[in-house]
Order: sequence, then C-alpha cells, then structure tokens
Amino acid sequence: MNWILLAIILVSAFIGFYFLMIRGAMRYKPVRWSLLLGGFAWGATGAILISLVLNTTLQMALAGLWDADPGSEQVIYATASFGAPLIEETAKGLGLFIIFVVSIRRRTHDIDGPLAGVILGGVIGLGFSLTEDIKYAAETGDELGGEMFTQVFIVRTLFLGLGHATYTAMLGLGFGLAALARSSAARVLFPLGGLAGAMALHFARNFLVSYLAPSGGGVAAIVLAWTTNLLFLVLVIVLAFRDRRIVRGQLAAEVGRLLSPMEFAHLTSLKFMLPFWNTLQLNRCPAGYAPARGKQTALIELAFLRQQTNHGPGWSAGRFSPPTLRQFQGQPMVLPATATEIEYTARTGADDRIIITAVDPEPNESTRITITNIDLAPQPPRLDAAGPLQYRFAGQDADGQPIRFTAGDPREDRLLHEIEQANATGIQFA
Repeated sequence: MNWILLAIILVSAFIGFYFLMIRGAMRYKPVRWSLLLGGFAWGATGAILISLVLNTTLQMALAGLWDADPGSEQVIYATASFGAPLIEETAKGLGLFIIFVVSIRRRTHDIDGPLAGVILGGVIGLGFSLTEDIKYAAETGDELGGEMFTQVFIVRTLFLGLGHATYTAMLGLGFGLAALARSSAARVLFPLGGLAGAMALHFARNFLVSYLAPSGGGVAAIVLAWTTNLLFLVLVIVLAFRDRRIVRGQLAAEVGRLLSPMEFAHLTSLKFMLPFWNTLQLNRCPAGYAPARGKQTALIELAFLRQQTNHGPGWSAGRFSPPTLRQFQGQPMVLPATATEIEYTARTGADDRIIITAVDPEPNESTRITITNIDLAPQPPRLDAAGPLQYRFAGQDADGQPIRFTAGDPREDRLLHEIEQANATGIQFA
C-alpha cells in the first residue's frame, strides 16, 4: 500500500474543505487569494521546516542532558509538551508577522482588523496541519498497517484537524486588534497576548495526550480541541457580522443615491453571509457577473474606507501615509493637454492612484515634465490621518520652466466615480 499517496489524498481533501470554510467567512472584505495561498504555503513548508529543525535540536539536547534515548517517552513527551508549542507557534507566527509588517510598509494593510488576522492565522495553521498530518499518517501506515493509519487519520485530521488553525488564529486576532489599536503599547501587547494564548492551547492539548492519556487525557484533549474549534467558529461568525454592521451603517445614507433599496437589502441580507448565495445572484444580473460584482465591491470598499476615516486619527498606524512619490523623481512624464488643467494618473507600488495636476499648460499640446523636487505636506511623511492627504511637489516642463503640482489620495473619489459610472450604465446587482 502506498501510504504516503493515500495520506496526501485524504488529508488534502479535508484540509481543503476547512480552508474554504474559513475563507468563506470573509464575505465583505475577502483577503487576496495570493496572500491566503502564500500563508497556507508558509504553514505547510517554511513553518514546518523551522519547527522540524528546532524540535529535533531540542529533542537531541534533552536526550543528552538526561542521558536518555532520543526516542524514549521521557524525551518525546517533554519535547512535544514544552518545546513544540513554543517553537511551532513562533514559526507559524513568523509568517503572520511578515505579512503584517510588509502590508504596513507597502500600505496594503492586508491585516486591517480582527477578521483578516483570524483568517490568515487560520490558513497558516491549516497549512501546518496538512504537512504534519500527512507525515504522521503515512509513517503510521508504513510501520503499523491500515488499522492504525485509519485511527491516526481520524484523530488528527477529523477530530483535531482545526487545532493548528485555532492556535494560530489566536495570534492573528492579536495582530488584527493591533491594527485597530491607538497606542504603541497595545500594538505590541495584542500580538504577544495572542501568541501566548496560542502556545497555551497547544501546550494543553499536547500535555493531555502525552502525560495523561492513560487516565483519559486523550478524551480530554479531543473535548478541548472541539471546544476551541467551536469558539474559533463563533469568533469568525461574530467578526463577519461586525463587517456586515459596518456596511449597513456606512451605506444607509447612500440608499437612493449610490445604490437602490433593493441593492442595500441584498448587501446587508443574512443570505449574503451564506456560501455561494451572492455569486448565484450576481450571475443572474442582466449586466453579467463581473460588472455587478465590480459595483458591489466598490460600495463595500467605500463603506470600509468611510469607517476608517470616521474612526479618527490613530485608527491604524500609518494607514493614510503618503504614497511613494519619490519613484517618479527624475522621470519624464507626458501630460496630454485638454484644458487649462490636466490630470495625470499614476499608480504606486501599493496600487494607490495619485492625481497629478499641472496648471496652465499650453492648450492642445502635450507638456513633458520631469519631477525635480518633492515636498510632502504635511510633514513628517509617516502620519496618522483621518482622511485623504494632499502633497505638493515641483516640476519643470520641457523648456525648464517650473510647474507646481498637487498630488492627493483620491480613493473615495475613485470609488464614487466607479459607482456612479455603473449606475449611469444601468448596472444593478439586485
């Protein structure tokens, strides 16, 4: 029997189901697929490799310290209970930390609240479970045969399959809360608290299975696992309803202007929270799925952008930091003149659109400009702000004459324009 192939097929099927279930909770602000798959891959490879090296190192060190066989129960139990929770949760959490830091520096803010953090933590944990469960099930099949293979698969993947997901989701919750925190201390304490919670839950399960199995520890571990799984699912549902509440609150005043009453009812319906319901409804729209979904997505983004703006300064550290304009310095730009003011739309590395307006160009001619100096206003460049910022910088035309420019962050204007264009062409999603 090819146990490794059988383990890959069975474990992948159930882990894939858990993945779609967790991802499906993000009805309003789904995390990018590339980020979800990247997090899953980190859990399945990077975190596993780090954990394997450090767990093995600890196991050998304990064996040498106690003059015991590395495969003895004494060493295995101690490594699993006291070493693995610290090592594995830190290894998985490293992926979350990288996502959190990079998203802030690039202003994509992929972890911008509790739900995003929980989802990303959950999928990283699922990736870890995938590799670990395949390894244990295949090794058991090779050594002890089909009956024990089945037992390990049922216990690890069916009964405890969401274990690593729930542990790392605790850390993800910490990072999500850190994104909302106003104080620097809270931004540090929330992730540390989430990491401590993840380690504590992991320790409790391993300790029960390792040291208390003869006295019912295995059953207690399963009860603990299902309890934490239930709490994890409840948390995801509660946070999903929080997103729904934000959309309701921010779009209610726009009914009759940006969206119809039926569209508002569609977006805020409880049915919207169900898997595939929205997709099926949009496929029935006369305009087709893509245009209807585009309008819907713009409305949802507008709701969350206004929520962030209304929350005031400090809602998220650096969230409205100035886009990176320095990459344009020294680069010629051709601005097609259509009136006394012309607009050039540039795209930064973070995909934020910047409007650069040249004043009083020659009519009906193209003005070639080169940015020579950038003056970000207000200073300093890294800011907490409650809305779009304006920036000033100077340039010159092809003849070397100075031209002043203004750059802004027009996200709300862009969204409003997209929604109004959709309405003008008769696009409705309900």
